[in-house]
Amino acid sequence: MIKDIEIENFRCFEKTKAKNFQRINLFTGKNNAGKTSFLEGLYLLLEPSNFSANSILNILRQSNEDKQSAENLFYNQNSKQNIILSSNILSSIGDTIFIKKNINYNSANFNKYTEDTSNIYKNVSFIFSKNSQLPNTLNLSETFDKLDIDGESKEILRAIQLIDNSIDDIKTYSSRPNILYLRKKNEKKYLPLYYFGDALQKIMRYVMTILSFKKLTTLNLETQNYLLIDEIENGLHYTVQEKFWEMIFTLAKEYDIQIFATTHSKEMVEAFKSIALQSKNTEEAAYFEMFKHIKKDEIIVQKIELDILEHNLENDKTFRGE
Repeated sequence: MIKDIEIENFRCFEKTKAKNFQRINLFTGKNNAGKTSFLEGLYLLLEPSNFSANSILNILRQSNEDKQSAENLFYNQNSKQNIILSSNILSSIGDTIFIKKNINYNSANFNKYTEDTSNIYKNVSFIFSKNSQLPNTLNLSETFDKLDIDGESKEILRAIQLIDNSIDDIKTYSSRPNILYLRKKNEKKYLPLYYFGDALQKIMRYVMTILSFKKLTTLNLETQNYLLIDEIENGLHYTVQEKFWEMIFTLAKEYDIQIFATTHSKEMVEAFKSIALQSKNTEEAAYFEMFKHIKKDEIIVQKIELDILEHNLENDKTFRGE
């Protein structure tokens, strides 16, 4: 489990440190506070490769064609200095392992110097939209079939019933790969998943990614699982957000996954707070606000204790780094 991270010369971060992570970590802040870039830095720390760096550039290119050059991974486009990502990771037996990755990236190559004495195998996934994630290896129909064989498809059905309790079955068809079909109660016809809106598509992707991590574990190494989710609130109506967080907390603990998520939504923060303050979850959750220092041009990632967050929400105090 990652306990902290230091990011230097990456994207909008000149030098920033965040610490005291728990199993479920939620980050908020104003627009351009660096939330997405923070997840990108985590992903690059956990999956340092030329493919990962170029995948992040491809995400930037999708949102802004001017951001496709390699220099955009560097703070102020200063590619003469290395990107430095470092972290302390807590192993399952309680040992703290320091990992430092000194990354030199340009358009031609991606070289890394890694001080890593750990014996850890990592499953990592970064979900950044309803139908996109890194690495781009989740075939929905194939994954569903594998989970169905192992009797775990009911977990997926329960998850999507949080959004629409009229759905009573899920199917795949070999003639139509990578498409899931859902059926509503008292209906004969199955319809493709994309007919049911963003919320169902995102829930399906979250849960199937979590369940698929178990398939990737090895017997020879300690396995650590990480799920990064950008703008986790998208498509989720406020009336189901508490049930959603309750499901996420349960699955993360059951499948031993550390989750890092960002949000803009006050309702999503309130729902997170409510579930996090339950006695079984108080040691599992951490809430962070990201903002720029008033005097210094640097981004601060500040952990806010859950009782203080509750006080701020109940008394209409400013939060989310505002």
